[in-house]
Amino acid sequence: EDQRFIKIMISAQGEGQPQTVWMTHESICSAKMDPMREEMRRQVPECLWSRHSTDIGLVKSAQPVKVELRPGVRPPWKDQYPLKEEAIRGIEPQIEGLLK
Repeated sequence: EDQRFIKIMISAQGEGQPQTVWMTHESICSAKMDPMREEMRRQVPECLWSRHSTDIGLVKSAQPVKVELRPGVRPPWKDQYPLKEEAIRGIEPQIEGLLK
């Protein structure tokens, strides 16, 4: 089921014809970018792209967000759901990468 995608072909008149196509993750990733997508990719600043395996979205140049609570209001709190030991070991490299 996870390999099922809907492809909608649109003519110049704006009429659509849906088609069901089956693709693997590998075929999607290895598909050659068309010129428009390549141009869009070039417009994204290089500093936003991942550089290594532990770079999972930390944008050091982003401005911090400050949230001010009204007086007497407690922030929402929910305990972290328990992680299996294997999951903790699996995310350690990403956490270490963010801390550097």
